[in-house]
Amino acid sequence: AAEQPRQLGRLADASRTAVRHMNDVVWGLDARHDSVPELLDRLRDHAYEVLPPKGLEVDFAADLAVEATALPLPARQALYLIYKEALHNVVKHAAGATLVRVQLAVALGRLVLTVRDDGRVPTPATRNGNGNGHGQGNMARRAAAVGGRYHGGPAAGGGYEVVATVPVA
Repeated sequence: AAEQPRQLGRLADASRTAVRHMNDVVWGLDARHDSVPELLDRLRDHAYEVLPPKGLEVDFAADLAVEATALPLPARQALYLIYKEALHNVVKHAAGATLVRVQLAVALGRLVLTVRDDGRVPTPATRNGNGNGHGQGNMARRAAAVGGRYHGGPAAGGGYEVVATVPVA
């Protein structure tokens, strides 16, 4: 009987996670959300779901050119999944981090997403994304699959930085 509330709590958490994942799938496939401002709203929503509960502040910045940018569906999906992985990595690996900066910019026909934390830079063996060494590779493959690029590593001035670029429409 004492275990029942704990089990119900785990079930509720699993249900909320499943709903979030399903919402991500539906959102990612909906062509009405092909603008970068729509993507930025989704990025903000996800950051505020996962970072403040872990004690991390979020700072968003987007260039004005972002407002008029359209993003093909595959690029939008890839960028969003890269972003989610980057935030997951911050939560899991950025020891001592207090702030995560997210920036979107348009440069040379590409949308550039930068996610930077101010934590201690972990060793490559511990900063691998999902615990089994596939996070960095998955982000790089997602970017490459849509004609983009990915880089993750120590940021100038400290912390860790993920930069992903994808072509815009």
